[in-house]
Amino acid sequence: MTLLKKIINSLQYRTKTPEQIFSQLNDKNILYEDHIPWTWAGIAAVVGNTGAESLRIALENHGMGWAVHQLGGSGLDLSLNDVQYALYALEASGVEGMQQVALSVKRMQSILEKNNISTDIEEVTLTINELKLEYEKKKEIDLAMDRVNDYKISINLWDGNPDTKPVL
Repeated sequence: MTLLKKIINSLQYRTKTPEQIFSQLNDKNILYEDHIPWTWAGIAAVVGNTGAESLRIALENHGMGWAVHQLGGSGLDLSLNDVQYALYALEASGVEGMQQVALSVKRMQSILEKNNISTDIEEVTLTINELKLEYEKKKEIDLAMDRVNDYKISINLWDGNPDTKPVL
């Protein structure tokens, strides 16, 4: 079973339309937080060398030289609330790319984003139809097995009289 199929299977797909499931898959309601310490290399990967240099200058100008050293050393957890606040404040004061850095480590994401899945309504519809068919097949097999089990019980209780012989 594919990951998308497993996810859809967990979303009560039988009581919703494909459009409702697709919407639910894309709803950004899962908090993503990256607590891995970031260094200047990570900052530069997101905003380039010019953006990283602008951040260094802004941090030093705002009395946050400690953060400059931390980013140059073992790194800094950028998802912490105080750090997030500082990144958004720096963006607001003209240091471009800081919102992008902030969102790289803390944001709301969808089920699809969390699982690195790309899909469309057509694939979701096909997957739901496959799941419905599998469900119906399983239901039919279960009903048949119930009949077989009832027959086995009846045969075990049968007294041997050909007139009362159980029928499957």
